Amino acid sequence: MRIFVVLLLLTTALLLNACEQETRANPNAPAFYNGNWVTFSYPNSWEIKEEKSESSTWIRIQGPGNASFSIEIRSLEQAPSLEAYASEQSQQQTLNPVARPATSGRLHGFIHIMGIEGESHQREYHRIDSHDEAAFLVSEVPTAEAIHAQSGLDRIFTTFAFQ
Repeated sequence: MRIFVVLLLLTTALLLNACEQETRANPNAPAFYNGNWVTFSYPNSWEIKEEKSESSTWIRIQGPGNASFSIEIRSLEQAPSLEAYASEQSQQQTLNPVARPATSGRLHGFIHIMGIEGESHQREYHRIDSHDEAAFLVSEVPTAEAIHAQSGLDRIFTTFAFQ
């Protein structure tokens, strides 16, 4: 029996080590977020920070380069329409409708192309509601860096769900 336990522990240690090496070798391997009433998957090399204010909870995800993703969770009573939220965030500039695949059909929102320090950036806005909360999902990526970040941004969009 002792030999069986030792072999089991050794096998477990080897598997955990292999998984850790695979994660380091593949920075796009999935990591999972489960908290603040939401869940989603994101590339494990991206960094997550959480912030809370009186009116909302923020989950900020930093991707490669200047790519970022933010999730703001508000109560339904305090949540503006998606168009009002996007207009507020983009300083009333042109918003174009956009749709993308999502876990519950299609996710409709807005996309905004803007210049920051002479560089073209793409910002995408979506809203997902639960029975008592609204989540505003916002991705932002410099156009030149989009190819490096798009699969990670897509992963967050398509796996996001309220718990």
